[in-house]
Amino acid sequence: MTIMKIFILIKDCRRQLFTKMQFTVCLLLSVITAQGAGVHKSYLIDSQTGDSLVLASILDRNGNLVALTENDGAIPDLLPTSFPITFSYMGYESREIATIPTSDVALTPKMYELSEVVIKPGTHPLLYVTAYMREYGTSFGSSDSVTIYNESIVDFMIPVGKTKNKG
Repeated sequence: MTIMKIFILIKDCRRQLFTKMQFTVCLLLSVITAQGAGVHKSYLIDSQTGDSLVLASILDRNGNLVALTENDGAIPDLLPTSFPITFSYMGYESREIATIPTSDVALTPKMYELSEVVIKPGTHPLLYVTAYMREYGTSFGSSDSVTIYNESIVDFMIPVGKTKNKG
């Protein structure tokens, strides 16, 4: 075999390999694009008002937190291995779903029965003091310095009489 024939054979092999690589890349990009096209985003909503439930907890089958709903109530993309998942939000009944939601998921508000709370005045008198406070800090740079002042009114509550030190 002459050197010219070997060179032509190598050139043909490279062209075929490059064409196969282009086809593979093109195929992958089209599959990725097809997956993203027309995807419906599901939302976690209130069953009575339809309002979005923002930053609700999404728990896996073991009770581990796997995600939160987004700032608009959208349910993020989750791995199929996370299912079944449970949506949990303060003031609502938790809801479990077994598969990736194709429509909005609604949670029902839950009423809590709370016991009565009694607030009694304290037995220790306190001295209420309002004071003016000025604090400053200095920062030195390579060629200058800056002094920052912060002025504010602060409130103190100081126990009067004997107190118990804990600690």
